[in-house]
Parts: sequence; C-alpha cells; structure tokens
Amino acid sequence: MDGIRYMEDIFAELGGSRSVFYFGDIDRRGLEIPQEATIHSQNRGLPAIEPHLWSYRQLLALGDGQGQLCETESPSVALCEWLGELAESAWQLLSAHQRLPQEHVGWEFLQKQNIANSPCNAPLA
Repeated sequence: MDGIRYMEDIFAELGGSRSVFYFGDIDRRGLEIPQEATIHSQNRGLPAIEPHLWSYRQLLALGDGQGQLCETESPSVALCEWLGELAESAWQLLSAHQRLPQEHVGWEFLQKQNIANSPCNAPLA
C-alpha cells in the first residue's frame, strides 16, 4: 500500500481529490489489493478505491466463464461484493477455482475497441 501515501501529493497537484479506479486480476489477491488499499486510503481521509467496471466487464466477457485453473481456496462472496453488479459473475468464476488475469484486456483488445490510443477515454461503467 506504499502508493497510497503519494495520493495526497497527487491530489494536491490536481487541485483536489478525485475518484480512484482499480483494475486487476479476477482472483483472490486481485480483489484483496484494492480493498486493503481502500482501508489505508480512507484512514488518510482519501477516497475509496473503486472498481473500473468497464474493464472488469470486458474481462469477464472475454473469459466467458472459463478462466485459468487456480488452486486457491474460493473467496467469500463478501470479497467479491466490491465489484458491485459484477460480484456474482466473479464469485461463480472463483468458486469454480478459476481466475482471469487482467492482461486479457490488453493492447490488442483495446485497439479493437478503438480506445487504445486514448486510454483516458475508456468508459468507467
């Protein structure tokens, strides 16, 4: 959570706080990281880390319910709730001992979506 301590400086440069979005692997650790970061962030009076739902939605669609096999114990449904409307889909994948790496939503995919050259224009939801 080292990066959280720099958020205050970044927000000062930007003239105030902003929403902070995260996109990572759909696996136990990929869901723990932003939730742990949120605790550290909010302890400093900073905003919660939010899921970049558009990216997670694309990742789940690309995976089509078939992820990579993982040997870890299935996470609780509560851990998946951070993903909001996508929580059930993520939990079904993880409870089947599968995971989806974020790299599936890579350069080639983004080029096909016509947003590869302007990542700041990627939809948030």
